[in-house]
Amino acid sequence: MRNRVGVLSEFLGNLEATGCKFPARFQLAAWLASFAILLSRRPDAILNAQFWAEDGKFWFADAYNIGIRSLWIPEAGYFHIFPRLAAYVALAVPLDRAPLVMNLFGIAFQILPVALFLSRRFASISFRVRLLASLLYLVVPNSFEIHVTATNIQWHLALSGCLLLLSLAADHPRWNALDIFVLAAAAIDSPLGALLIPTALVLWFVRRDSRSLYGLLFLIPGTILQVSCALLSNSRSVGPNGASFRRLVSILGGQVFLSSILGVRTSVDFYFHRHLSYLFQLECVAFIVGLGLVLFAVRNMPFDRRLFLLFSVLELIVAMHRPLAASADQEHSAGLQVT
Repeated sequence: MRNRVGVLSEFLGNLEATGCKFPARFQLAAWLASFAILLSRRPDAILNAQFWAEDGKFWFADAYNIGIRSLWIPEAGYFHIFPRLAAYVALAVPLDRAPLVMNLFGIAFQILPVALFLSRRFASISFRVRLLASLLYLVVPNSFEIHVTATNIQWHLALSGCLLLLSLAADHPRWNALDIFVLAAAAIDSPLGALLIPTALVLWFVRRDSRSLYGLLFLIPGTILQVSCALLSNSRSVGPNGASFRRLVSILGGQVFLSSILGVRTSVDFYFHRHLSYLFQLECVAFIVGLGLVLFAVRNMPFDRRLFLLFSVLELIVAMHRPLAASADQEHSAGLQVT
């Protein structure tokens, strides 16, 4: 056992040294390893690519029928720039290859946070911690809806934007272009960019540097566009909230804490087939333990990681406060896809 630990420690040390000495090679290796992990979870995304959710029904159909103008068609109350852009690019290949092109877009944006987090811009955090966190991000269970899909690029893009706000300054000025692109893209692609503004404001107030100010400024135009669309567009169908403390416990305890460990199939088994008699008690235990661990972490984590947690909590609150309405047919279809 000690020999294995020693070998692993030596391997991680060599890996970190490679990342410091040859950053381009290390980034390429990180991208390839991440791609392999994602592919191992969903080989069909490459070998038998299919449209997922709005990929075919809205994005590709609108790109085919309307063209580039489809970028500015709101759906669910806001613009979806990059999924629609992926669909427009997919027009360049035969129809049976279009889902593959869109899935590749989804994979690229899903790997982007890993590439950022493993870069030298987060050198203040232990390399082993970053490596473990990146692995957990890639393999976390119950993430099938945002896993390798163009439709949900927005979640990974917003995460990348948050990481860039919290990161150290780039080694070379040319990398500032990446910051500008990702932050502006996160704001223009979905309303999630608006949730980055509190983090950017706090960072600018604390740091008082030009980089923090520019990060805030690049978020504002896209946020104004998305918020205006959300307020003026009639494309969003909002369902009844039905909020209650019991449902909050079920969502956090069951879907967030428990399902992220047990996985989606085990959770479906609990919800729909058996164990219903003590399901809520199990969710309560998961809620208490999970929330306790989060609060313990908040007490001991540095300031920048508290800001990251703030962004995550804001995402959860907004998603729960204004849920999208779904028809009975959509809910039934979603249930069939899960099972």
